[in-house]
Amino acid sequence: MSSLILIGPPGAGKGTQKEKIIEKYNIAPIVPGDLMREEIKNKTDIGLQLIDYVNRGLLAPHEIAMQVVKKKIDEYKSQGVKNILFDGFPREIEQADAIEELLKNPENASFEIKCVLLFNVNDDVVVERIKKRALTSGRADDVNENIIKTRLDIFHKKINDVIKKYKKMNLLYEIEGEMEEEKVFGNINDILQKIL
Repeated sequence: MSSLILIGPPGAGKGTQKEKIIEKYNIAPIVPGDLMREEIKNKTDIGLQLIDYVNRGLLAPHEIAMQVVKKKIDEYKSQGVKNILFDGFPREIEQADAIEELLKNPENASFEIKCVLLFNVNDDVVVERIKKRALTSGRADDVNENIIKTRLDIFHKKINDVIKKYKKMNLLYEIEGEMEEEKVFGNINDILQKIL
């Protein structure tokens, strides 16, 4: 029983690889971005608080992100899920610290973080991928290049402390995200076979 974390800039290929990992390893996903978009779509109290942040490409407030994540973890526990995958989370050190505390709680201890995969992709490649994704995603934050650049700037400013934390814990593995999908998955698979 364990947790796996995928981090990297938007458009780095995390979502594509997440699907391959889920299929092969039977891991249940937690994708805070998708969960928050669902809250917005359903016009919940949380969703109404989030609309402005998402539309401007800003990170959701830490407390709201954690609320959505905890809710999903509790749901998975009630379903007897054994392994979870965090996609694109944590994005900042406060979230990394909070998720560590949450998983230290004895009732969540079975979801101990075993591996953090960092997807490395050049910013120019990321922008092109997101613009291409915009054609099918229907996401407002994929269409506007200024919003994409804002998201990237925020990612780079916030992620360094997260990377340092997981390096220090010997959990971080770097993935070259610009290769073909199958080669990327091959590298991920090599890592996961040793860990999970």
